[in-house]
Amino acid sequence: MTTEELRCRKCSAPYKGKVQIWISYVKCKYCGAAIPVPKKEETRLPQQGVVCNPPEFQKVFTLDEFGDFLKRKTGYPFDNISGVLIIGSIELCIDEEGNVKGPEPHKSTVERWIFEFMKT
Repeated sequence: MTTEELRCRKCSAPYKGKVQIWISYVKCKYCGAAIPVPKKEETRLPQQGVVCNPPEFQKVFTLDEFGDFLKRKTGYPFDNISGVLIIGSIELCIDEEGNVKGPEPHKSTVERWIFEFMKT
């Protein structure tokens, strides 16, 4: 968990509080608007120019391995080739780098699962 000081883009109210690493947005306590949480920048290996995971992660994200992880953890249908995950009637898309596209709160849930997967 990190403590972030963020400002609402709609009403400029400050958001102070603990923010989990996998959270993309927090809710403004004053107007209810979504406040985007900035992500830590990726690091690059200087000799190769390859994007790598932050130091706390030792593995590389792959859709195949993440699909196996999801099958064990949730049982939700996941296509390892397209990266499409179905949660009930909601469809989310996960790309080869582990970026999630889809509606909240499902997006944050999948980001948390990716975080757990990368830590194992």
